[in-house]
Amino acid sequence: MYVCPAGQELNYRTTGRTGFQQYASDPEQCKSCPFLNECKQSKNHRRVVTRHIWEDSKDGVRNNRLNQGLWMTWVSRQSEPPPLAAISWPSTAPAAFW
Repeated sequence: MYVCPAGQELNYRTTGRTGFQQYASDPEQCKSCPFLNECKQSKNHRRVVTRHIWEDSKDGVRNNRLNQGLWMTWVSRQSEPPPLAAISWPSTAPAAFW
């Protein structure tokens, strides 16, 4: 659920074929809104927020990418040499492979 600057809830309206969801405000409440000039200027006094259905997942990935603890873990793993078992050939390789 999304909220406009005046505190009005933007209700779910529809999902398009490309996966974008639309959330819209009530135009009757927006007509008398003090934030109308700052929020959105439209002829029908309606604020519409469009967001993709995967946007929540993408936000989570962005937050993990910017997390300092995860970044330091990645940096420390880059400086360590890989274990010998990770770079050796598997013992179950076919004979034609050797």
